[in-house]
Amino acid sequence: MKKELVKIWGVGLTLVLVASMLLAAAPASAGTLSWGSEDLPDELMSGDILDIAAAADGSAIYAANGTEEIWRSTNG
Repeated sequence: MKKELVKIWGVGLTLVLVASMLLAAAPASAGTLSWGSEDLPDELMSGDILDIAAAADGSAIYAANGTEEIWRSTNG
């Protein structure tokens, strides 16, 4: 009798855990994506930039010319 009760509790607990993982995995919306325009600093020309990277929170933007210089914007 005790073994049957342990099996029932084990199956029940497993089902509850699986159901809670499925319900907790609801997707979150990041909102609508859009493009924006940015002004280049005076010391840069548009042909100088080859790569651009931005931090996920938008706090820093990096621009590289592919050879020796990397520019970093600390104010986004």
